[in-house]
Amino acid sequence: MKKLTADQLSELLFEQFVLEDEVNVQTKDLGPYIINTYSQNLIFKKHVFFYLCSLIAVALTEEFEIKEGIADVIYGFRQRVLNEALKRWNMFQAEADNVIEEASAVLGKLLFVNPKSNCAVSFEWARDYFGQTMIDEMNPITLFKISTFWKTRYLAVAQLLRAVEVVLDKN
Repeated sequence: MKKLTADQLSELLFEQFVLEDEVNVQTKDLGPYIINTYSQNLIFKKHVFFYLCSLIAVALTEEFEIKEGIADVIYGFRQRVLNEALKRWNMFQAEADNVIEEASAVLGKLLFVNPKSNCAVSFEWARDYFGQTMIDEMNPITLFKISTFWKTRYLAVAQLLRAVEVVLDKN
Protein backbone atom coordinates (compact mmCIF):
# COMPACT_ATOMS: atom_id res chain seq x y z
CA MET A 1 0.00 0.00 0.00
CA LYS A 2 1.39 3.36 -1.06
CA LYS A 3 1.63 6.01 1.67
CA LEU A 4 0.78 9.63 0.90
CA THR A 5 -0.03 12.66 2.97
CA ALA A 6 -3.53 14.11 2.59
CA ASP A 7 -2.08 17.01 0.61
CA GLN A 8 -0.16 14.70 -1.72
CA LEU A 9 -3.26 12.59 -2.33
CA SER A 10 -5.53 15.58 -2.95
CA GLU A 11 -2.92 16.99 -5.37
CA LEU A 12 -2.64 13.63 -7.16
CA LEU A 13 -6.42 13.32 -7.48
CA PHE A 14 -6.75 16.86 -8.80
CA GLU A 15 -3.83 16.65 -11.23
CA GLN A 16 -4.47 13.16 -12.59
CA PHE A 17 -8.24 12.73 -12.40
CA VAL A 18 -9.32 16.30 -13.07
CA LEU A 19 -6.72 18.29 -15.01
CA GLU A 20 -5.26 15.41 -17.05
CA ASP A 21 -8.58 13.65 -17.53
CA GLU A 22 -10.18 16.93 -18.53
CA VAL A 23 -7.87 17.18 -21.52
CA ASN A 24 -8.37 13.51 -22.41
CA VAL A 25 -12.13 13.75 -22.03
CA GLN A 26 -12.42 16.81 -24.22
CA THR A 27 -10.14 15.54 -26.95
CA LYS A 28 -10.57 11.76 -27.05
CA ASP A 29 -13.39 10.39 -24.96
CA LEU A 30 -16.19 12.93 -25.15
CA GLY A 31 -14.76 15.55 -27.50
CA PRO A 32 -16.31 14.25 -30.75
CA TYR A 33 -19.76 15.03 -29.37
CA ILE A 34 -19.22 18.74 -28.88
CA ILE A 35 -21.23 20.93 -31.20
CA ASN A 36 -18.78 23.46 -32.49
CA THR A 37 -20.27 26.66 -31.21
CA TYR A 38 -18.11 28.73 -28.94
CA SER A 39 -20.67 29.11 -26.15
CA GLN A 40 -21.64 25.43 -26.20
CA ASN A 41 -17.97 24.45 -26.12
CA LEU A 42 -17.46 26.63 -23.03
CA ILE A 43 -20.51 25.08 -21.36
CA PHE A 44 -19.26 21.59 -22.21
CA LYS A 45 -15.75 22.27 -20.81
CA LYS A 46 -17.19 23.62 -17.56
CA HIS A 47 -19.56 20.67 -17.37
CA VAL A 48 -16.73 18.15 -17.82
CA PHE A 49 -14.57 19.87 -15.20
CA PHE A 50 -17.29 19.81 -12.56
CA TYR A 51 -18.33 16.25 -13.31
CA LEU A 52 -14.73 15.08 -12.95
CA CYS A 53 -14.51 16.93 -9.63
CA SER A 54 -17.83 15.47 -8.55
CA LEU A 55 -16.71 11.98 -9.44
CA ILE A 56 -13.80 12.35 -7.05
CA ALA A 57 -16.05 13.91 -4.41
CA VAL A 58 -18.34 10.87 -4.59
CA ALA A 59 -15.39 8.47 -4.31
CA LEU A 60 -13.90 10.40 -1.39
CA THR A 61 -17.25 10.42 0.37
CA GLU A 62 -17.47 6.65 0.00
CA GLU A 63 -13.96 6.26 1.45
CA PHE A 64 -14.62 8.70 4.29
CA GLU A 65 -16.54 6.06 6.22
CA ILE A 66 -13.72 3.51 6.12
CA LYS A 67 -10.40 5.31 5.88
CA GLU A 68 -8.72 7.61 8.34
CA GLY A 69 -7.36 10.88 6.97
CA ILE A 70 -9.85 11.21 4.12
CA ALA A 71 -11.40 14.32 5.69
CA ASP A 72 -8.09 16.12 5.17
CA VAL A 73 -7.94 14.88 1.58
CA ILE A 74 -11.47 16.16 0.99
CA TYR A 75 -10.51 19.56 2.38
CA GLY A 76 -7.38 19.81 0.21
CA PHE A 77 -9.18 18.63 -2.91
CA ARG A 78 -12.04 21.06 -2.34
CA GLN A 79 -9.60 23.97 -1.99
CA ARG A 80 -7.98 23.05 -5.29
CA VAL A 81 -11.36 22.86 -7.01
CA LEU A 82 -12.49 26.18 -5.55
CA ASN A 83 -9.24 27.91 -6.58
CA GLU A 84 -9.57 26.58 -10.12
CA ALA A 85 -13.26 27.55 -10.38
CA LEU A 86 -12.44 31.06 -9.20
CA LYS A 87 -9.55 31.35 -11.64
CA ARG A 88 -11.43 30.02 -14.68
CA TRP A 89 -14.98 31.28 -14.22
CA ASN A 90 -14.81 33.78 -11.35
CA MET A 91 -16.99 31.32 -9.47
CA PHE A 92 -17.08 31.64 -5.71
CA GLN A 93 -17.35 28.93 -3.06
CA ALA A 94 -21.12 28.68 -2.66
CA GLU A 95 -21.78 28.44 -6.39
CA ALA A 96 -18.99 25.91 -6.97
CA ASP A 97 -20.16 23.84 -4.00
CA ASN A 98 -23.71 23.82 -5.40
CA VAL A 99 -22.53 22.71 -8.84
CA ILE A 100 -20.46 19.90 -7.27
CA GLU A 101 -23.39 18.77 -5.11
CA GLU A 102 -25.78 18.71 -8.07
CA ALA A 103 -23.34 16.84 -10.31
CA SER A 104 -22.55 14.39 -7.51
CA ALA A 105 -26.24 13.61 -7.10
CA VAL A 106 -26.58 13.04 -10.84
CA LEU A 107 -23.50 10.81 -10.91
CA GLY A 108 -24.84 8.86 -7.95
CA LYS A 109 -27.85 7.90 -10.06
CA LEU A 110 -25.54 6.33 -12.62
CA LEU A 111 -23.02 4.79 -10.24
CA PHE A 112 -25.27 3.37 -7.54
CA VAL A 113 -28.51 2.39 -9.28
CA ASN A 114 -28.77 -1.33 -9.83
CA PRO A 115 -28.97 -1.84 -13.60
CA LYS A 116 -31.19 -4.87 -13.00
CA SER A 117 -33.85 -2.66 -11.44
CA ASN A 118 -33.50 -0.02 -14.18
CA CYS A 119 -31.92 -1.53 -17.28
CA ALA A 120 -32.15 1.78 -19.18
CA VAL A 121 -30.26 3.81 -16.56
CA SER A 122 -27.06 4.03 -18.62
CA PHE A 123 -28.91 5.38 -21.65
CA GLU A 124 -31.21 7.73 -19.76
CA TRP A 125 -28.36 9.07 -17.65
CA ALA A 126 -26.13 9.76 -20.66
CA ARG A 127 -28.97 11.45 -22.57
CA ASP A 128 -29.58 13.74 -19.59
CA TYR A 129 -25.82 14.33 -19.22
CA PHE A 130 -25.59 15.52 -22.82
CA GLY A 131 -28.82 17.45 -22.49
CA GLN A 132 -27.28 19.58 -19.75
CA THR A 133 -24.86 20.90 -22.38
CA MET A 134 -27.53 21.32 -25.07
CA ILE A 135 -26.35 18.27 -27.02
CA ASP A 136 -29.21 16.14 -28.26
CA GLU A 137 -27.67 12.68 -28.48
CA MET A 138 -29.87 9.65 -29.14
CA ASN A 139 -27.47 7.05 -30.51
CA PRO A 140 -27.61 4.16 -28.00
CA ILE A 141 -23.99 3.19 -28.66
CA THR A 142 -22.81 6.70 -27.90
CA LEU A 143 -25.01 6.91 -24.82
CA PHE A 144 -23.74 3.60 -23.49
CA LYS A 145 -20.12 4.61 -24.21
CA ILE A 146 -20.53 7.81 -22.21
CA SER A 147 -22.11 6.16 -19.19
CA THR A 148 -19.44 3.44 -19.31
CA PHE A 149 -16.74 6.14 -19.41
CA TRP A 150 -18.00 7.70 -16.16
CA LYS A 151 -18.38 4.33 -14.43
CA THR A 152 -14.86 3.31 -15.46
CA ARG A 153 -13.37 6.58 -14.21
CA TYR A 154 -15.15 6.14 -10.90
CA LEU A 155 -13.70 2.66 -10.53
CA ALA A 156 -10.20 3.97 -11.29
CA VAL A 157 -10.49 6.65 -8.60
CA ALA A 158 -11.97 4.18 -6.09
CA GLN A 159 -9.16 1.69 -6.75
CA LEU A 160 -6.54 4.37 -6.23
CA LEU A 161 -8.14 5.46 -2.96
CA ARG A 162 -8.20 1.88 -1.69
CA ALA A 163 -4.55 1.39 -2.62
CA VAL A 164 -3.34 4.45 -0.70
CA GLU A 165 -2.78 4.94 3.00
CA VAL A 166 -3.15 8.53 4.17
CA VAL A 167 -0.38 9.41 6.61
CA LEU A 168 0.11 12.44 8.82
CA ASP A 169 2.12 15.25 7.28
CA LYS A 170 5.34 15.56 9.28
CA ASN A 171 5.78 19.30 8.60
